[in-house]
Amino acid sequence: LFGYLSYKEESKEDIPSEILKLIEDRKNAKQSKNFEQADKIRMDIKSLGYEILDTREGTIVKKL
Repeated sequence: LFGYLSYKEESKEDIPSEILKLIEDRKNAKQSKNFEQADKIRMDIKSLGYEILDTREGTIVKKL
């Protein structure tokens, strides 16, 4: 389900389900080319204390 995610410093179990849901929503927004919504979700995630980094290998989730 979250194979596109790469976790840096955090294991999947350490990331709250709310954050994982937002990450999935952001992925769906990006696939739909709704980049404005994807950026909003990125900011929501950041306000909850996590950073999202997009790399060639996938998305990295990092606790701030």
